[in-house]
Amino acid sequence: MKFSELPKEIISNLDKFKINEKLYRIPRRKGNKYDIYKLIEACRNCKQPFLGRVDSLLFFCSYKCAKSAEFHPCTGKKRPDNIARLKDNHPMKNPEIARKVSEALRGIKRPYCAGDNNPMRRPEVREKVSLSQKGKKRPYNSGEQSHLWKGGVKARDIPLFDTYANQLNPIEETRRDPENYDILQVKCKNSGCRRWFTPKLNSVWNKIKAIKGKGTGEHNFYCSDGCKKNCSIFHQHKYPKDNKPYVTRNDQSALRKLVLERDGHRCQICGIHDIELVCHHINPVVQNPIESADMDNCITLCIICDKKVHKLPGCNYHELRNCHE
Repeated sequence: MKFSELPKEIISNLDKFKINEKLYRIPRRKGNKYDIYKLIEACRNCKQPFLGRVDSLLFFCSYKCAKSAEFHPCTGKKRPDNIARLKDNHPMKNPEIARKVSEALRGIKRPYCAGDNNPMRRPEVREKVSLSQKGKKRPYNSGEQSHLWKGGVKARDIPLFDTYANQLNPIEETRRDPENYDILQVKCKNSGCRRWFTPKLNSVWNKIKAIKGKGTGEHNFYCSDGCKKNCSIFHQHKYPKDNKPYVTRNDQSALRKLVLERDGHRCQICGIHDIELVCHHINPVVQNPIESADMDNCITLCIICDKKVHKLPGCNYHELRNCHE
């Protein structure tokens, strides 16, 4: 398999970045952004499989392959045979023909740009044209008469299926609106909903940026604010909502058991006993590792009081980490 300029450390651990059988989520060399790569079965020139970015036209594994096969690297179309032939056999390459054409055109000017003969040089003509166009709009730049008119979808914030479906298909499920086949529909990301709806244009643009690795976050589609707030993965990096475990410093299990028994399985600050208790070191382990197993240096706290204690000056995790380093 060929790779499109990927670092060696990524190539050696390629399975780590695999999304499914054909897609790979590979980080960039700088920053926290990433790109989505797709497995292409065969290059049009060397017939070898290769990995290429989803947002590129994937015809060749490299520019060298496209150039050697006389294909255009972007469109994948072969160059016509007459290009090479015309380079050497063009009529203007003949000195006699070039001289005759030059003599025939010598002293001749185009009538519409020949100084005073240009009609727009005359003040009366310019004034007449100016009055005739005053207050008028060009027909190709006015709403429904424009050649770019697509039913006012941009003004109504509606995405078109033909424009955006191919950019979302590697990651998101898409379909045409049953009532209007030109409009794009996607599925709500909330596992309890999963209904089809038409997203806003801004949501589609942000999702495409996320797929290409040009933005932060996943920008999933939600049919309503209620579905977004109730989704277990919305704005969560690792753990579902209300299910993130409380992280404490690792302590010795035997020491923790002895300290909790000594303190009667109660928090020594608030006296609570029916929630999770931790063995808190009075002198931090990073500052005094010799006393890490000393019961006199330990006290029983609940997780609420332990959080409050670690917010005090000199005891927060950031300062302890810097002390350890």
